[in-house]
Amino acid sequence: MKRPALLTVLAVAHLLMGLLTLSVVPYLFFLARSPGMQVGKDAAETVHFLRLGAWAMAACVPPLFAVAWGLWRARRWAWGLALLGNVLWLLALLSDMFDGQVDRDNLAVAVPFAVLLVFLLLPTVRRFVFRKTAALPGNMPALQTDKA
Repeated sequence: MKRPALLTVLAVAHLLMGLLTLSVVPYLFFLARSPGMQVGKDAAETVHFLRLGAWAMAACVPPLFAVAWGLWRARRWAWGLALLGNVLWLLALLSDMFDGQVDRDNLAVAVPFAVLLVFLLLPTVRRFVFRKTAALPGNMPALQTDKA
């Protein structure tokens, strides 16, 4: 059974999200140390939250890479972790809407997570990930040779 194209898209998308997140981390640390951020009455708080954001983003990188690898290999745990991660990101980005405020920037950032969530829940992807037999060469046990 061939891997569905949507599963490949999901794996590549999570890999790209991991790479994008990884690339932002040093920028946030650099920004926290820049002279422009060190002045002002709220400078200490701003620097603190920039560093906190950098560490929070750095903590998201290993799970994103693990999900990308797991989806590439069609692992059930990766599908579940991707589902959980996308739901949590959507809730975090859209939490302002529960208070009656609509932030267009958050809506724009939430769209890719919503698309990935829809892709994860499509029957083609679920059927392949939750199939009963190993379908990928990397999932199959080594072939045994007949000694006769």
